[in-house]
Amino acid sequence: MQRRLSRLLSRVAPGQEDHQNLLAFGPDGAQTVDSSGLPFETCPLTLSTLGGDSISMEGLSLESTLEELVLRSSEAFDFPATHVQLVLGPRAFLFSDSRSTLGALGILPGDEISVIRRPFPLLENVGTSAFNEDYHCQVLRVEEVAVGTLELDFVVVGNMSLGTLQDPEGSKLWRRSLKNDLKKPSNIRPSGSKYLHEDEEREIRGTLTYEDVDTRWPGTTFTFGTAGYHALKIPFPEC
Repeated sequence: MQRRLSRLLSRVAPGQEDHQNLLAFGPDGAQTVDSSGLPFETCPLTLSTLGGDSISMEGLSLESTLEELVLRSSEAFDFPATHVQLVLGPRAFLFSDSRSTLGALGILPGDEISVIRRPFPLLENVGTSAFNEDYHCQVLRVEEVAVGTLELDFVVVGNMSLGTLQDPEGSKLWRRSLKNDLKKPSNIRPSGSKYLHEDEEREIRGTLTYEDVDTRWPGTTFTFGTAGYHALKIPFPEC
């Protein structure tokens, strides 16, 4: 079969590129041969939700990535792609598996994949972003309240030995964007804030809001103020 397909491709004459494209792509647009002209093994799957919905998914191959399957599952069931968890038997696939192929992950044609909508993460008593033992910010809660939107409850204290407290709205979140195609992490400042207590000499307590945050990314950190405070890792659960 492989030799026959290779001979067919080699006999494509100039001007017959459309015929070659028909050999390389199926009627649904899915690629059926690799760059060397050898056929991909197709990988039809059944996707099911905990609610009992089920669909058959075609157009994938063993060379398709898990990320492709996540995106198509998201479209099929109208789940946010960042909150899709795929499960095969006892194995839940993780964000770190995204670039692996279905074949490499042990997914085979005909398998039934469970599609779970993971809940928004909620973390409490996360830790401290400190300047020194007298000036420090405790993060009380981090919660994703909408897709990509975080609320961060904090209390920062000082004793005037180094002056007043820094402005909370200068606090930075090192995160990966949902919108950046290159998915490069960068620092962002809060898009909103509200305060329960404001005493810039001793204590400020409130909530900061950050937008466009990929909570699947394991490298997210929070740094209070404009300078000098240590970064605090935000331990989102692996998903």
